[in-house]
Amino acid sequence: MERMEINPQGALEAARRFIAAGRMDAADMLVEDVLSAEPAHVDALALRASLLIAQGQVEHAFELLGALASHQPGRADIVASLGMVHRLAGREDDALFCFERAVELEPAAGAHRLTLAAFLLAAGDLGRARDQVAAVLDRRPQEGLELLAQAHALAGRIAFMADGPFAAEQALRKALELRPGEGEDLALLSEVLARTGRRAEALELARQAYLQAPTDHGAALLLARRLVDMSQWEEAERHLRRIVATAPHHVEANHLLASRFILKGEGARALATFGALVRRDPENVDQLLRMAQLLRLGGDLERALSFVEVAARQAPAAAAVKAMGDDLRLALGRVGEVWPPAAEPPSPPVLAVPLGTPAADVVLLGRFARQVAPAGSRLTCHAEPELQPVLAGLVGLAPTTDRPPADAVALTDLPALVGVSIAEDGAELPTAPYLAVEARRDETWRAAFSEFPRPLVGLVWDEDEPGIMLDALMAALGERPEGRGTWVSLAFDASRRQLAAHPSIVDAGAHFGDFRDLAAAIAQLDLVVGPGALALHVAGALGREGIVLSPAHQPWAWARRAERALWYPTLRVIGQSTPGRWDDALAALRSTMAPEAAQEEVA
Repeated sequence: MERMEINPQGALEAARRFIAAGRMDAADMLVEDVLSAEPAHVDALALRASLLIAQGQVEHAFELLGALASHQPGRADIVASLGMVHRLAGREDDALFCFERAVELEPAAGAHRLTLAAFLLAAGDLGRARDQVAAVLDRRPQEGLELLAQAHALAGRIAFMADGPFAAEQALRKALELRPGEGEDLALLSEVLARTGRRAEALELARQAYLQAPTDHGAALLLARRLVDMSQWEEAERHLRRIVATAPHHVEANHLLASRFILKGEGARALATFGALVRRDPENVDQLLRMAQLLRLGGDLERALSFVEVAARQAPAAAAVKAMGDDLRLALGRVGEVWPPAAEPPSPPVLAVPLGTPAADVVLLGRFARQVAPAGSRLTCHAEPELQPVLAGLVGLAPTTDRPPADAVALTDLPALVGVSIAEDGAELPTAPYLAVEARRDETWRAAFSEFPRPLVGLVWDEDEPGIMLDALMAALGERPEGRGTWVSLAFDASRRQLAAHPSIVDAGAHFGDFRDLAAAIAQLDLVVGPGALALHVAGALGREGIVLSPAHQPWAWARRAERALWYPTLRVIGQSTPGRWDDALAALRSTMAPEAAQEEVA
């Protein structure tokens, strides 16, 4: 019988397409056909090695590639594949050498540069990884649009890891233009948008990524995270239960489910379920920290700290462990353990606000600037344009959008630099206002409020449950009758929609141009009430009176002594007693406000 001739190049090209589509058996069959006719066919042998790598047969792949590389030392694809085997075997230095050698052999081949860039990114060498990707993008690779999409996607990952969410967004959108629906790109872009506060769009991208792979735990978990961000807990719980049903020991899914149970008032069930995972692996630092998070969510900060301390013994140098421990100690008022008093005053630093720092944190941390700024001068503080109006009013700071120098001190590190000393009564903390209001805006808002009866009470509330909604807040406070004062809304985001049911509230937030208007409006008020939003930080920084409703997990900003906020002594703090429920806190608010109402009636 006459033997059928095979076109090796055509067969191998088809095999590569099958590999790209994940059809390894079909690719293996074509490679076998070529090798049956030509056992020493180098391209077929190289492709066979790639199949062995994909099938997890690392040692067999190493034997084959070692022989090929010895006879074909100038083949960049073989050297790159050998680097992949080294990496899978844990030989990182050998892998790096091979990837770099592949680029040297074929500098115009974008695929080799992207392989090297991905390796460097995984190793934390963001600068060199960025250089390799830039070389691909500058050259617009011959390999086509798919490789260009991979380059943009990798650029997005590098920017994301370098805390550049806006650059990451731009790169990932370019990648998705070239390959719409790519699940990994959709997932990372969802993370980027969530980090920059665009929760609704982040949720939509997570849904798209989920539709690409509904049985993939990663896609389902991403969707659950975004649903939690939007407080859509019922749908999130459904996805989490599916994950746990097929992967009972999935740590993050169990952690999110436990969080859900705590917010439903089922704290004992939550801690028992997740505690079983911790007992299975009691030295797992990640699980210890997650247990600490659950305990804190339930309001048990002391016990949460004990789990962090156990984690610290396992991983004393871990940044996440230190950060959580410091945050808990600050929330408990143990400030000196985190920011001990400095031995001598530090030299005035140049400051930079880390990207993504909330405006409320900037207001709180800005109080430390005058402790280190020379008398009559201000510290240069580099920040994104969005934060310039916030920084402009903080005494001791001179904001700029210029790129910060390499030796700039992060604003978040300023308290550690200056050190903090607090007596039992908090006497060492400066209580005078440290936020200035523009004279023009001050006069505008004074005139705007002049016709409304006092006291003027500013209100803020949450956008979603289980936070405090405006209806619940007003049910506790009551609709203020005419002649006894005025409710003033300080909401300026999506939460303003809740005002439609309460027409008696003056909607000041509708007229805010930026942060400076918020500050000027609050400067005219007699009291500010609500959860610990930006407006309460502003009231404290201005030295105005306020009442903060703090959740059970007690953010460190609302650490308190004798019912007063540690950092803002003019603010009273009412803590939530049960996670997910505000009944007790709102009842305490009502009784706290009642004496003031009685005094107004007498007056």
